[in-house]
Amino acid sequence: MDKLFDKIRKFLADHRESEDGGWARVTKEDRGLLHQIVLTLIELKFDRDPDGDLPVEFDLVNRNAGYMPPFQYIPYHTANDDAGSEYELGLYKVALGEALYNLSVAMDCLRPIMKNMQYLEQKIAAKKYDAGK
Repeated sequence: MDKLFDKIRKFLADHRESEDGGWARVTKEDRGLLHQIVLTLIELKFDRDPDGDLPVEFDLVNRNAGYMPPFQYIPYHTANDDAGSEYELGLYKVALGEALYNLSVAMDCLRPIMKNMQYLEQKIAAKKYDAGK
């Protein structure tokens, strides 16, 4: 536990202000330390399965450097659920809805990326054309 508290103290030692209405600066070390803290908390609470996996997963996103993952949690059927029940059918319907939502959000994320790529390709092609004159 002392190692966990040492990591937390180190993480909190340097407070950062937001700049010009934007987000405060986040370093790779900040993300690494926070990842270690959260992982340690999970490991202290839960045992790993025979494959070495934990029952809880997480992802940390530096919003200064990239978009948040746009995906919804998708429930799935487990051995604890009533097989062949209306509950199981409802669970699959919810999973399908969430998966379709995730697909539509992913497509929305791709549109500006593709638009920017096309713009840059045209700009580069125009430079090459002008240089060849």
